[in-house]
Amino acid sequence: MKKYRLIKVRNPRLKYIRYNLRRFLLYLSGEKMREIMDAIDEVLADKSLTKEERDERYWQLHEELDEISDLSKKAPLYCDGCGSSNFDMIYDVGMETWTCEYCYQEFREFERKRGKDYRKMYPDYERI
Repeated sequence: MKKYRLIKVRNPRLKYIRYNLRRFLLYLSGEKMREIMDAIDEVLADKSLTKEERDERYWQLHEELDEISDLSKKAPLYCDGCGSSNFDMIYDVGMETWTCEYCYQEFREFERKRGKDYRKMYPDYERI
């Protein structure tokens, strides 16, 4: 994404559905990652494979693990600052992550105190 994006839900029922959907997707990604890690352990323990075959299979599984990890970080499933999944999320272009409104404001206040010029760094900051 090229701009800041706020996903705000006001209806309590929709918030409940969104929260449970996020938890379910995090659970599924965690399960898939555990399966891949178990497969990595099996590959490393398998003595019938040559070193080259073992290394090739290990790196193939490791790439799958990285892909799933990257996908879960790029989706608005949880706040990158506090780890919460029940708040409205803002996509932070500068950090390329999703954060909750509270962490987003805290980060911006911290940067403001350090003397950063927000209008140059984050042109959409005041609009959110």
